[in-house]
Amino acid sequence: MRRKRALGGQTEIDRSPAPARVPEAFPRPDSREEEARLIAERLAALVQSRRGRPETSGVRVVGARHSGRLLGNLLLTRGFLVEPELNYALGRQVTTGAPIGEVLVELGLISEHDLVELLAEQLRMEVVDLRRVECDRSIAFRLPQYVARQLGALPLRRAGQRIDVVMADPTDDEAVGMLTDRLGSPLRLLLAPRADIDAAIDRLYA
Repeated sequence: MRRKRALGGQTEIDRSPAPARVPEAFPRPDSREEEARLIAERLAALVQSRRGRPETSGVRVVGARHSGRLLGNLLLTRGFLVEPELNYALGRQVTTGAPIGEVLVELGLISEHDLVELLAEQLRMEVVDLRRVECDRSIAFRLPQYVARQLGALPLRRAGQRIDVVMADPTDDEAVGMLTDRLGSPLRLLLAPRADIDAAIDRLYA
C-alpha cells in the first residue's frame, strides 16, 4: 500500500496490488559463477519490481513544487473561509473521498478560479489564461480529445525540449504518468481551472 498526493496536498491511499515479491530461496549454486549470476538476477528483479513506471522513469516533469503550506491554512489566512466552514468541508471529504479543493468548489465555498490561484501559491506554479493563449494544434492533437477530457489536461506548445501542458490537477500522479506516456517528451506543467480547460478542448476539437 502506498500514498499518493491528490489535489490540494492531501493524500489518499492507493490500494493497487503490491509488486510481486522476489522469492527468498534460490537453488544451491554449483559454482561461484553461478552464485554471482543468481545474485545479479535477483537484484535486477528487485529493482524492476520497485519501479512504478519503468518506461517513463527517464522523462522529466517540471511542475508542482510544494511550498509546504497546507491548502486549508491558505484558505483561512487569505480570508476565503472561516474555521467552521473548513471543518465541515474536511468532514465531507472524509465521507466522499474527493480532494478537498473539489469539495470546497462543490459546496460553493470558493470558486474554481479561487482554488486555482491558491493551488498556484501552494504548488509554486504558473497559472494560464486559456482565453489568451494560442494552442499549437500539431502538439495538442498528439493527445486524443477523449484523453484530454479524461485527464483534464491540454498540451499547449513546445518550449525547447519540453512540451507545456496545462492541467486542472497537476498533483494527480496517474494523470501525469499517462501524459508522459502519450506525449513522450519532458513536460512543463501549468495550471488552469477545469472549466477553462474543457472550454478550450471544445474550441480546439470543434
